[in-house]
Amino acid sequence: MSFPQPENNAVVQFAGRNYPRYALQHGIHCVPVDELLTYRPTAVIVGIDIFTGQGHSDEDEDEDEGEDVDPGIEAFIRRRWNLNVRFREDTSSDPLRPETFDLINSRLLSDGIDADRWQSYVRELYALLKPNGWLQMVEIQALFQSDSGRDAPFLSRWWEWYSGKMIQMRKNPRIASQLGTLMTNAGFTDVHYHVSRLPLGSWDPANAQLGMQMRDVVDQMLVDVSLYPFLGLGRMPRAQYDNLIAGARAELRRPELRLYVNVYVPTPFL
Repeated sequence: MSFPQPENNAVVQFAGRNYPRYALQHGIHCVPVDELLTYRPTAVIVGIDIFTGQGHSDEDEDEDEGEDVDPGIEAFIRRRWNLNVRFREDTSSDPLRPETFDLINSRLLSDGIDADRWQSYVRELYALLKPNGWLQMVEIQALFQSDSGRDAPFLSRWWEWYSGKMIQMRKNPRIASQLGTLMTNAGFTDVHYHVSRLPLGSWDPANAQLGMQMRDVVDQMLVDVSLYPFLGLGRMPRAQYDNLIAGARAELRRPELRLYVNVYVPTPFL
């Protein structure tokens, strides 16, 4: 049986942006990769990090500095892998092995993992961890809410389209709120489930700086995660799309709306 895997970094252009060809072919994280060509401070990094507790210090380093070297991870090995395929299907010379890792961090994969893959994905992460290993998952649900109770019609319309296209691509746009259940079903115990309201803009004095930073990130995200799904998949007319994005961005800049999104961070132990 053949399992599709990305073989290279080939890109294609759509609407003047560069996309991974593999992503558009398979409906996986259809987001432009222009930031790989031109650095953009607001780029959000997605993926999965897997750590062992092992590390080493270089014995050739100057030992007279009097500083302790933390024996942590010194380098990353970057690998391409379609997370919709089970890890056990890896036929490479160095596949992931059960009970090997101390820490796994999985983040922002809701538009990359198929809805029917999530439970087996979390179970596989469980199997990869050593006894007493630690898994952290972070997902944002891009449903914009208002602390003031006021309507944000453009952002609401954006979410309707986005969630609809996600479902069309076999994704679950509300998976963030279900992570705790998935972890419990996978065998994790003592699951600590934290939901944070992430303010957008400076309306919350206690988090004004963070709110402004996140507003800028979301401002770009509105386009990055929707351009291909709305125009390419949904066939939305370009003028309608531009009007929707302009209206949504204008609402982000209205502090009286007191907008926020929820960030879900469940952290269990074996």
